[in-house]
Amino acid sequence: MTTPAPALTPAILDRFGQASSHAGSPLLDVLEPGLSDGQIEGLVAELGLGAPPELRALWGWATMPERPSNPRAWQIHWSFELLPPTRAVHETKARRADPLVHPRHQHAWLAVAVEQIPRYLLLDCSDPAAVLPVLFDEEEVLTAAPSFGALFSYWTELIEIGDCFYKDGRWQHTEYSEPAILD
Repeated sequence: MTTPAPALTPAILDRFGQASSHAGSPLLDVLEPGLSDGQIEGLVAELGLGAPPELRALWGWATMPERPSNPRAWQIHWSFELLPPTRAVHETKARRADPLVHPRHQHAWLAVAVEQIPRYLLLDCSDPAAVLPVLFDEEEVLTAAPSFGALFSYWTELIEIGDCFYKDGRWQHTEYSEPAILD
């Protein structure tokens, strides 16, 4: 019998935040207070979506500032930048309106983080009981982990064992760790 993937919770986020801080990341110094359930519902309602529990956990725990004083500080892992909620909604709307978007892009995907490529980390909000983090760029669509909680737990473990570290103002990783995908 397989164990279900852990849902993202404040405890998982707290552990991630503490590990990041211990590794030297200024992430906890730049975070702003989380949003209320009503604020989260209002934002995702603009997209015609409901707010799954893992999104509520993430945006309820803390949010990124709209204009961070240190842009690299808001990187959650390697080169992924966690999007402030209003920008996440804006990015999602823009992806939906773009006629050149990859045909596999789904209406229920919410952009929560972006890489410079651009490559997005999306939450598939089509089934609130089974939210999947999806990596998406113009070339490929990959399920990044069985849940958002599993992805944050994986990132935390990589930090705690030293395979991911914060140095010279950015996240770096050893050649042995895969930065975004959890098999």
